[in-house]
Amino acid sequence: MDQAEDFCRRALREEPDNSVGLNFLATITNEKGNINGAIELMEKAVSATPENPQFLNNLGQLYKKNGRLEEALEAYGNAIRADPNFAEAHNNLGNALQELGRFDAAVASYDKAISIKPDFIIAHSNMGVSLHSLGRLDEAITSLQKTLALAPDFADGHNNLGTVFEELGCLEDAIASYNTATTINPDSARANYNLGNALRKVERLEDAIASYNKAITLNPNYTDAHNNLGNTFKDLGRLEDAIRSFRKAVALDPEYAEAHANLGRALLLDGQLKEGWEENEWRFLGQVEEELRDFTQPPWQGQNLQGKTILVSSEQGIGDEVMFAGQVGDLLDAGAHVVLECVDRLRPVFERSFPGVECISKADPPATTGRHDIDFQINGASLGRWLRPDVESYPDRKSYLLANGGRCDELREKYRGKSDNLLVGLAWNSKKVKIGTPKSLPLAAYGPLTDIPGLHFIDLQYGDTAAEREAFEKETGVEVFHDPDIDQLHDLDAFSAQVAAMDLIISISTTVVHFAGALGVPTWVLLNTVPLSCWMREGETSHLYPSVKLYRQTQAGEWADVVDAVKRDLSQYQSQLVVP
Repeated sequence: MDQAEDFCRRALREEPDNSVGLNFLATITNEKGNINGAIELMEKAVSATPENPQFLNNLGQLYKKNGRLEEALEAYGNAIRADPNFAEAHNNLGNALQELGRFDAAVASYDKAISIKPDFIIAHSNMGVSLHSLGRLDEAITSLQKTLALAPDFADGHNNLGTVFEELGCLEDAIASYNTATTINPDSARANYNLGNALRKVERLEDAIASYNKAITLNPNYTDAHNNLGNTFKDLGRLEDAIRSFRKAVALDPEYAEAHANLGRALLLDGQLKEGWEENEWRFLGQVEEELRDFTQPPWQGQNLQGKTILVSSEQGIGDEVMFAGQVGDLLDAGAHVVLECVDRLRPVFERSFPGVECISKADPPATTGRHDIDFQINGASLGRWLRPDVESYPDRKSYLLANGGRCDELREKYRGKSDNLLVGLAWNSKKVKIGTPKSLPLAAYGPLTDIPGLHFIDLQYGDTAAEREAFEKETGVEVFHDPDIDQLHDLDAFSAQVAAMDLIISISTTVVHFAGALGVPTWVLLNTVPLSCWMREGETSHLYPSVKLYRQTQAGEWADVVDAVKRDLSQYQSQLVVP
């Protein structure tokens, strides 16, 4: 290359405007890593021969490589005007348009390239990628299948086809495509990474780890692979390995918000609260701008609150709001006036529970926008950073929510009637996307509990449970009573009274548990092998709620031994409890 450059420069000293020599030297300069020098030379070549479509196309390629996409579009357009049948220029124009997010225009450019050159493999493939970006998934598959009919050994085509199948939810087809891509080109870090993602989705976690590790071996700086490797380790309960992978991702890219937030959740699960809360703050930076709420007050960062007013804003789900409200008492103890934002359904409960606290409904934009009487604002999930640096910092409060006492007494009398049966509330299903399935179990799994006499089971599960309850009663001969007067999703004041009316609650990790713990109701929680971080990784007691006892899976997906442990303890509990 050095010799070629030397010959070029010697020739150009004799003929400075030789466009062929300038083009050749620009190519060499680009290959040697001097993109700006290459562009300067290519611009001279175009200036010397302004109608040469190849030189114009080459200039476009250099502009695109340098991130100067609008200039690249102009260069490709000039190349096409010089030669309307220049298929490569149409394809390259499509690539620049695709990079700018102008996918419809990119599809039109690829279509033109293919009409000129029907067997243009890369244009068919690029067309599929743009159609995928537009959500035209069936057309994308057709385009990519045409690519592979022309070039069965085109690894990138198989990889791209896999991404479309994956978005369609055809995970086995996606895995097959990624496997083909990695067989043809074992050194494709991207295809190995994509294969890992699909394998994780079908819960072939060990295989996913192998694919991520292969991607990382090929590209040690592959931050997404380190991050998703961490997620997979966490799925398997290998928390130390997960934390190590997340740390590697953020070491490679200190601004990688998703990996920081994942690290935070893993640290919180591991009980490393101080660092966990700090890393958890990155959750906001991972959101798109449209999802962020704009507060006009400065954030609270641990300053003295004596005589100050602080807004605690709503974040995440109902159960999370209830859980984070457990820190309102700390703010009041610090001498603050608290403005507590919550979803409208929670206001009656919070207003009763926190006298002196100003409860407002969540709105967008926030109802407090422009209020100058508020000194600080903070999201509920961020309070832990300043108030809960370790487990010991959680106060031993038996409860902090108050239900409607009269309604609670009415419900207790309604459910118990003239019997002295123990009122046992049941919940068993979470319908949250992704996290709901592993922590849920069917109502039928509670069947062994019906062997214990003196129990009256109450349905605390949100949603339509009629079919499950009917099947349960048919199988066990025991009713799970459903109260049609309680709307567990929309009337949370009534729901809190229903929860408070129970003698005991047995539930998976769901909103019911947070209400029960905050109300001080005895509650037994059945946890999957890798629970939410609020339950931590081990132990029978909850640092959040003194009334909550934890029962943990020992094997993913297996609930029988957990229910057996609950049954054993329930039999003893029932015999010892004196029902009021």
